[in-house]
Amino acid sequence: MTCNKTSYSTERFAIEDIARIKNKSKRQTIPLRAYLCHCGSWHLTHKKDNATVKLEQKIESLIIQNEKFKTEIFNLKKSDNKQLKIDSEIITLKNTIQNKNEIIKKLRIDNKELVYKLMQKQSDNAARNLFFNLNRPMDI
Repeated sequence: MTCNKTSYSTERFAIEDIARIKNKSKRQTIPLRAYLCHCGSWHLTHKKDNATVKLEQKIESLIIQNEKFKTEIFNLKKSDNKQLKIDSEIITLKNTIQNKNEIIKKLRIDNKELVYKLMQKQSDNAARNLFFNLNRPMDI
């Protein structure tokens, strides 16, 4: 099965072409990554993979929340409230930040696991491609 897209025999060739396009092309849309298609060839895409997009969105949301908490802590320190109330709210916010940081840490671990699985999958695909290339009849 073949696609109408530009095909690359290996991921390396596809990635090299991404670098070439980034350096020399005046395209508005530059490819971000290579992917292995069901047709057996590698293609280029400007889209991020879904797992990365979701992780980036979660991390961005947690970073924004973290900044809000820091702002709240700063504002609490400036206020004229009683010291006990300030201390109590600061502790609550620090605990919330700590919880959010633990979530970020878990997301980073999940991201590493996803990258590892992706690398294994790509390695398996590369080995499969090598096997098929070695067992293909040679053109004379």
